[in-house]
Amino acid sequence: MYAPSKQGEQPSVEVSKEFMMSPNKLYLEASLDKELYHHGENIAVNVHIANNSNRTVKKIKVSVRQFADICLFSTAQYKCTVAETESE
Repeated sequence: MYAPSKQGEQPSVEVSKEFMMSPNKLYLEASLDKELYHHGENIAVNVHIANNSNRTVKKIKVSVRQFADICLFSTAQYKCTVAETESE
């Protein structure tokens, strides 16, 4: 097996967005329920939004990207979107 035998920290990201004519920001945090997934396995994404702005959130688009370091004659990084969804 090429995957690590021990699970690491679950991936997460935090972002904030400022809007013109709005006194406060919108904060978004997204995290996966675990670090490692196998082909065909469902990916659970947890999303938390703190909308302190005066704008309405209409849609959310979530993408999960796979990053892999490939070492042949030189080192390169491979990036690929493996899952994507958008709210209605």
